[in-house]
Amino acid sequence: SLSLTHGPNALQGVKISQPPLCTRFTSSVKSLFGWSTSTSSSERPLFPLPSSASQLRIHQLLSEGAPAVVVEGPPGCGKTHAIANIVCSYLAQGKRVLVTSKGAPALSVLRKRLPPCMQELVVDVTVSEAEGMQQLQQTVERLAEKVSRGIDKSELCQSLSQNIKNIETDIAAIDAKLESFHRRKSTVLQSSNGHELVEQGIDLVEKAPWLVSAISEWEDTQLMDLIESIESLASDLTGYHDVSGYDTNAAPSSALISGTAARGGIVPSFTGVAVHAVSSLPLIGSFSGARTYCERRELEVGDLELSGDVPSSKSDWIIVHSALVRNSQHWSLYEKTISALID
Repeated sequence: SLSLTHGPNALQGVKISQPPLCTRFTSSVKSLFGWSTSTSSSERPLFPLPSSASQLRIHQLLSEGAPAVVVEGPPGCGKTHAIANIVCSYLAQGKRVLVTSKGAPALSVLRKRLPPCMQELVVDVTVSEAEGMQQLQQTVERLAEKVSRGIDKSELCQSLSQNIKNIETDIAAIDAKLESFHRRKSTVLQSSNGHELVEQGIDLVEKAPWLVSAISEWEDTQLMDLIESIESLASDLTGYHDVSGYDTNAAPSSALISGTAARGGIVPSFTGVAVHAVSSLPLIGSFSGARTYCERRELEVGDLELSGDVPSSKSDWIIVHSALVRNSQHWSLYEKTISALID
């Protein structure tokens, strides 16, 4: 990254203490994406190239009248890129900029980094006198041509300015959302079981990377609903594993669940009452299929066992009914959510 100093003897005080990890992380992310919470939209310079917080800081120091700003960094960190942005910003304000360098190649690299429309306004005086005059003549001719056209671009400028404001508003909203996300996650990690949650998260990434990638796009509410569903289904249920006599490779049928509810004295659903009433009618029942439904239900219920024995009391049937409902909930969660994640 770029290191900034300004003023006499400023390089002597460059070393500063390292901020907390969370602060360094937030600053790095903001620098990467070019966010700067200290620069308002009205003060933001007109940079034609992608910018970072460091570049905005350079411009801020220059605008505040710093006698000099020293930008340090290894090759490829963006120093030329930063200079190109600042030069364009000054040109957009109608100012003249003189760029000097120890060698001519660096100036050529900088000129090529400028947008094509800005390159037309740049004259390289390090080349031969004839070539320099030719560049100057071309620049003057292009400016004269644009002035002679007399094209009013005020509406275009207003439209572009509004677009910039809209984009900045969107960026600010995303920035606020990420800040809120970071605060929530920091609160969780700093809680009493934060270390345990980190270990569980690492374990999840190692064992089920497909799940992590699948839920990474979820909203918090979706994730919380899934967690609550899993937690409720993971809670202990008396006799759940003692019920047998039905196909556990599929969700229990509604007929089986309503049949155990009836034997346990649980109020049956409207559908169950209606089916039983219709099936009791000698004429309608034989044609409606309701009688077949009740017969199948009785056969399925008759195969059920609790701890290897036939349920004999209402309390036994309530346990069986609760186990079947829980199993049905398991299958519902799998079909609606888990299977989609696996796919």
